[in-house]
Amino acid sequence: MLLEDNLSDLFVYLAMVESGFKVNAVSPKKATGIWQFMSATAKAYNLTVNSSFDERLDPILATNSAMLYLHKLYGDFGKWYLAIMAYNAGEGRVQKAIKKAKSDRLSVVIEYLPKETQLYIKKILLVAMIGENISLGLEEDSLEEFADIYGDDMAQVEVDAGESLSYVAKMINMKPKELLNLNHHFKNGKIPVSLSKYNINIPKDRVVDFYTKYSLKKELDRASKCCFISHTVDKKDSLNSISKKYNIRVSELIKSNSIKGGKLKTNQLLVIPVTQKTFNDFSSKI
Repeated sequence: MLLEDNLSDLFVYLAMVESGFKVNAVSPKKATGIWQFMSATAKAYNLTVNSSFDERLDPILATNSAMLYLHKLYGDFGKWYLAIMAYNAGEGRVQKAIKKAKSDRLSVVIEYLPKETQLYIKKILLVAMIGENISLGLEEDSLEEFADIYGDDMAQVEVDAGESLSYVAKMINMKPKELLNLNHHFKNGKIPVSLSKYNINIPKDRVVDFYTKYSLKKELDRASKCCFISHTVDKKDSLNSISKKYNIRVSELIKSNSIKGGKLKTNQLLVIPVTQKTFNDFSSKI
């Protein structure tokens, strides 16, 4: 659909960063669907949203509206990276940022936008820089600006608490030892469970793999969890033992139960998202 509408297929990554391709994704601010439309914006771009019907949840209709919106933003700002930032932060914020920065150059205006939008555009533009810079109009000077933000060879990407660097390495086609050498501050090769999330260092030429393989698989794994099992924490339990018992990643267990500091309490009730197979296996034992 994007290609037929003369938009780069790179905008697939915009949807991935927005929602992880979860059709029913809803943000804390109530943005909904794979393109994360707010209600007012959705209605402005031909989507029906009411108490009984929400076309933001239809990926085809929502994609049509997203394409209309992206073309409109490009018409307003004249550069695709500005259009992408406006998609995330809102047109008004980007206009104010350009006015304060007195420039629309990427390396200048990005400093005047919210941290969330700064991280958002960096994720997408790293992919663009490596694979499709012409499609986004990132000419040589823009690429130099982006290198100034990140450095020449390395990039930082965000992973969840409890994540294994060996697993990340596998997903981005690196040897675990190579990735550990870039992140030697993690002594046991895992993101501490005491952190809600953390940025790790990876080679810039592995960023595409990170977002197209690691991040996407993580979201697909979460989407595959169709059922829930309750678990009461025993004094012998640990995050690792519970994750192995229910075949769930430690990072997902922490996130699903908002476990702060990675600490479990005896008799704490956990809700474990599991696949249909795991649910059936445990049900048969009852």
